[in-house]
Amino acid sequence: MTARRAHAYPQVDVRAGDLTDVRVVPCPADASVLRGRALLGTGRGRALVLAGQKALVFPGDLARAMALGLETLRVAELARPVPAVLRGDSEVAVRRRLLAGAPAVLVLDRFRPIGAVSRAALDAAAAAGPSLVARLRSRRSADVLELIDGSARRARADGRDLDVVVEGDAIAVARRVAGALGGTLTVHPSFGTASIEGLRPGRLDLVTARAERYAAPGALPTVRAGTILDDLARRDFGVNAMAVELDSGALRLLDPLGGRQDMLRRRLRVLHPLSFVE
Repeated sequence: MTARRAHAYPQVDVRAGDLTDVRVVPCPADASVLRGRALLGTGRGRALVLAGQKALVFPGDLARAMALGLETLRVAELARPVPAVLRGDSEVAVRRRLLAGAPAVLVLDRFRPIGAVSRAALDAAAAAGPSLVARLRSRRSADVLELIDGSARRARADGRDLDVVVEGDAIAVARRVAGALGGTLTVHPSFGTASIEGLRPGRLDLVTARAERYAAPGALPTVRAGTILDDLARRDFGVNAMAVELDSGALRLLDPLGGRQDMLRRRLRVLHPLSFVE
């Protein structure tokens, strides 16, 4: 009997240049928002890269500036500094920079930008799995106790209040939780929020995940239902854009914008160039 040599399967070696999902369009730093938007054009997966800089301007920031009447503002005022890697660098090198809080990673061929890698892959992983409201609809009251009360006690054993963001109908979830755990339920239908008093470890506030847009500086935002990632992205600072996932009971940290690194570095980092304008 003779032994056959095992088949050797080809190994996939993914490099930064293979991961680019954002087309970068060169733009002078002194161009206006109006000019920058014209250069960017239409279509998804695009961003402006400032000439001679490692900085990107994203379509959402341009649209926000236009909505606020800031068409003549220099695009440099909206630019977000980003780390850069070479096209031959490893996937691990890209992911490390994204996990450190960068909104994207610029990919260079020597000194020429050829694209960028966005946070989309990491965000998709963070959002994977059924929503909490779907889980609660299919569970018995005893399981609601396990998901909310048990997770709350493990996550917040210091006895302070707990805030829960729900992808779906937070008020419906609050009614089921109150029915299972007791306490006094207060509902605010116009805001999609509810609170339950008299629980241990403390008060429980439930809010519907949402996305926001401001029509003018200082105006109240236009709100729509969104995902947990939308809800975290609307926060002011990176350290305020973290959550603990209760869906599986594993208490996994959701940190799509690098808030943990900000805490470790003891820094306050504004998430949006126009945060203080809005």
